[in-house]
Amino acid sequence: MARSRFATIGRINTALARESVQQVLIDLGVAPEDASARVQLLSDAELQTLDQKLAELPAGGVGFVEVVGIVAIVLIVLELLNVTNFFTEF
Repeated sequence: MARSRFATIGRINTALARESVQQVLIDLGVAPEDASARVQLLSDAELQTLDQKLAELPAGGVGFVEVVGIVAIVLIVLELLNVTNFFTEF
């Protein structure tokens, strides 16, 4: 299970490492390093859910809608972990 967890975290961090995703995170006030570090703290079930959502995105290039989707998923997870108060600011 640890090997599977490590692979899942690797796939998620690869998505978070994309320049377009990092720029959107920065624009929203979330440090990309914080998002990546918080992925390590997710439960196995949360990791699987996030990994599945990322896998549903189109292969190849990532467009604006996909970037917004990735960032939204990350922000929701960070909000659930009480790392950010992004959604309560609105």
